[in-house]
Amino acid sequence: MSEDTQPRKQVQTLVRAFSIIEALTDHAELGVSEIAEAVSLDKSTVYRILKTLKSLGYIDQNPRTSKYLNGLKFFKIGNAVIQHTGLDQIASPAMHKLSTRTGESVNLAVLAGHSVMYIYKIESSLPLQIHLPLGSLFPLYCTGLGKVLLANLPEEKLDRLLSESAEHPTPRGLRQFKAYTENTITDETTLREELALIREKGYGVDNQEQFRGISCLAAPIFNHTNEVIAALSITLPHITGINIQMKIEAVLPFLLEATKEISKTLGSTRVDKPQTGYTGWFV
Repeated sequence: MSEDTQPRKQVQTLVRAFSIIEALTDHAELGVSEIAEAVSLDKSTVYRILKTLKSLGYIDQNPRTSKYLNGLKFFKIGNAVIQHTGLDQIASPAMHKLSTRTGESVNLAVLAGHSVMYIYKIESSLPLQIHLPLGSLFPLYCTGLGKVLLANLPEEKLDRLLSESAEHPTPRGLRQFKAYTENTITDETTLREELALIREKGYGVDNQEQFRGISCLAAPIFNHTNEVIAALSITLPHITGINIQMKIEAVLPFLLEATKEISKTLGSTRVDKPQTGYTGWFV
């Protein structure tokens, strides 16, 4: 009997290890008892597997809570997989054209746990910009890229990610988020209203919500099943003498054209309603 026709036997330890990894992927962090309950294993088995994964650098342990979470090595692997599947190569021509047209840096990012991860970028030649290494992770709720990705998630996953991103609930049970600048949206109600607008308009804006003096305009990228798999953004420095709202109105059509081109290359058949211009606010 050939190897292909023989019953395939699974290595039990590997199956258990990956079930633990998947459980941690669905949560910010978990304790041994929580993991054991989630994967239906006894705590001693879970602990031994966690200890091995931690020694290999795949699992980290929060020193404050003693709970476990997936390590950054998984993000590096995920980044390599994305590059090998060619998303960066597919997006590259449209990104170069977008950067040339606007004179600004252009960023490609994907969802990574409860963060947004930058996987490819075209740098602007302008002196004022932020240098973000590929693989950098940032909060979802205060970045243009992150808000676009959040806005297109199913409600159950959106609710979970907001819970994992929150600092603490308010007395009414709503989440509060860490402020990075005075413009960061820190309450859940306002953030959900913002996400609803992003879904309606087809693009999102970071109005100096993570870095002072830097705004971002972002839009989603769809795959062949018309699901959002990534987002594209233009970095917009606030420069004296330049009206940032007028700048957004000028570059928005180019951004939407670029994301439409990339989505079409990926097999998307989605037809978006035409945008009439930026309708947000700036300070």
